[in-house]
Amino acid sequence: MVGAKAKCFSVFLGLATCMLLAAAPSATAADKGPIKVGLLLPYTGTMPLQAKGVTDGAMLYFDQIGKKAGGRTIEVLKEDTELNPTVGLTKARRLVEQQKVDFIIGPVSSAVALAIHDYLRKANVIQINPTAFTRELTSPQKASPNIFRVCDTTDQNAYPMGKWMYKNTPYRNIVIAGSDFAAGHHSLEAFKAGFEASGGKVIREVYPKMGTIGLRSLSHDHRCQGGGRRLRFLCRHRCRQVCAAVPGIRVEETAAPLRPCDDGR
Repeated sequence: MVGAKAKCFSVFLGLATCMLLAAAPSATAADKGPIKVGLLLPYTGTMPLQAKGVTDGAMLYFDQIGKKAGGRTIEVLKEDTELNPTVGLTKARRLVEQQKVDFIIGPVSSAVALAIHDYLRKANVIQINPTAFTRELTSPQKASPNIFRVCDTTDQNAYPMGKWMYKNTPYRNIVIAGSDFAAGHHSLEAFKAGFEASGGKVIREVYPKMGTIGLRSLSHDHRCQGGGRRLRFLCRHRCRQVCAAVPGIRVEETAAPLRPCDDGR
């Protein structure tokens, strides 16, 4: 599953980048200098694996085309958002105003994506959004001809999961939990809509802050958690034999095997 998802992502990112780079003017290419691509990703913080995946996918494609497009060399510049919307906007400005990038690939966090959205739209820099999946980014109100996404939205996966869970499990009254940022809220809103449209009831919503580890009180829930947080949640519930009964938890982004908690809980 991990390899298949990584391969699909690389293909879609490559195709999107190819179309955009191919559209760049080719006349007097040698005089125009390199095509600058900024990778605006959380290389530090709680989502470095996602940053690595996006970077690897982009670099794989650039390597395959010899790091050239339209007769011009492709130059890659990296900036760390630190998963912070304010930092992300500062780094986006640096890439655009100081580094003069032609394209930005990123970010990962929906909160950061929303923070930089209006700025990039006005700057008319082409952005490829590889991971941030809050529905707002490409909604009719925020859609822009220079902003592209190669990932699904919160509604596309969470709403049908809510309907699936009602149809395929015995649970009718559930607790849902997700990280306290835009994608967490939007994902659970969509899941709740699907679940309750089918006849179920969400009796509680919990939004722990990013980085929270003490989640043992939650079970039988659909979670929108990112990176290692989802693994910690699974580890803590594996020993209580809850995981098998929670189809809403997704673990396809990691190949790490589940095991009982180190402390025996």
